[in-house]
Amino acid sequence: MTYDNAAMISKIVRSLSVIPILATLASAQPMLGTNPGIPSNLQITTFASGLGYPYGMYQLPDGSMLVATGTGALYGSQWQIQRINQIGGIATAPTVVFSGDGFTPTTGMAGVGDIVAVASGIKWFGEITLFRAGVGGTLTQIGQMTFDYPNDTWWHDSHQITMRAVPGQPNSYELIFNVGSEFNDTPTLHQITVAGLVNGSLNGSSIYRMPFTVNGSTVTASPPVQIATGLRNAFGLGFNANGDLYFSENGIDLNGTNVPVSTDYFGIIPAGTAGILDFGFPNTYYNPTTGQMVGSGAGITQPFAKFLPIDGMATQGAGGLAVTTAGFLGMNAGAFVGFFGNHLDGVGNTLDGVIYVDAATGNYFDFLPNSQPGLNHPVSLFAGSDGLYIADLGSIVGGTPGAIYRVSVAATTVPEPATVALFAVGAVLIGVASRRRTS
Repeated sequence: MTYDNAAMISKIVRSLSVIPILATLASAQPMLGTNPGIPSNLQITTFASGLGYPYGMYQLPDGSMLVATGTGALYGSQWQIQRINQIGGIATAPTVVFSGDGFTPTTGMAGVGDIVAVASGIKWFGEITLFRAGVGGTLTQIGQMTFDYPNDTWWHDSHQITMRAVPGQPNSYELIFNVGSEFNDTPTLHQITVAGLVNGSLNGSSIYRMPFTVNGSTVTASPPVQIATGLRNAFGLGFNANGDLYFSENGIDLNGTNVPVSTDYFGIIPAGTAGILDFGFPNTYYNPTTGQMVGSGAGITQPFAKFLPIDGMATQGAGGLAVTTAGFLGMNAGAFVGFFGNHLDGVGNTLDGVIYVDAATGNYFDFLPNSQPGLNHPVSLFAGSDGLYIADLGSIVGGTPGAIYRVSVAATTVPEPATVALFAVGAVLIGVASRRRTS
């Protein structure tokens, strides 16, 4: 593994990081886009590399980063959570703080303070596990709920999550998770069952809200409440500062290929919304090239932004998002959305990338363009106290391991105090000499 020094970088050469002398050179590092909306003083550096399919990040209050990873193949290997500490902005070697009991990949991580949630699952089985973080990033499991699918052919069988503290209610939280559609482009017919923290049946093609409280190591959860339907696979979730829920929806593929029938899009469920919003799938969707609605649209909640091709380049397979407030990286309040793309890597993945969406206007642009070396499947993002973290799965067929990139504001170079002092002394001497010459 290599852990690159992300503390210093040239303002001009934005895509190069300063690497410790003893570290080996990592794979090619992706470059930021060239849209004018991207501040010129941003830099992208490699925070950590050599990771096993990183999917899910959360920065603890002490500044260290929790990363959900695999231990072998993407499917069929034990998952674990690693903690990466930082010393002077430089990542240290990760330490394993929890090992999962199932051989399923992780699909999401969220947290508030020292309460952390991790989603994992494959095919007919999934889990969301709650932890309390302790000193040094240790994790103690305090609750879990499992998802049981009625068959092993359920089309979207993994879960994405986000979480927030309930304002004005100490020790109270709400967990948001999705339940994907049973089929690619037809209505879901069956329910799935959930057990553990709560017990019951859930509808597919949906988003759910589950309130819960934590007192010590005791978790008390209320039954999940459905807040959205008509979604094929809302696999990106996040709250803004006002409590609005942002999500990214995956469009319909042509018979499960990477040929899109409908576009991915960005949606909003405003805070305090009563009832269940219907977003239309499978009968209402949007042309992937023009954005034109297909279907009647009667009673349907419209997308906030449709991810249409930018300069002829498309993105597909929204896999995660990070919500940001105004001023983050010198930009407006909005969200960064990461895309899995196709099953190729690097320049061959013509559908991956990271897009920025302005929450005020719905305008969007390529923040991390696709089809470039060092970028494989950037599906997991986290807006941290020191920048935007982007986790890349790496090659899903073997070869290139996963990596985490960090986008931050480049530090302004300030002369050493001694240098400043020499300049000051020099200025005084020049001034004295000048007065002598003119007297």
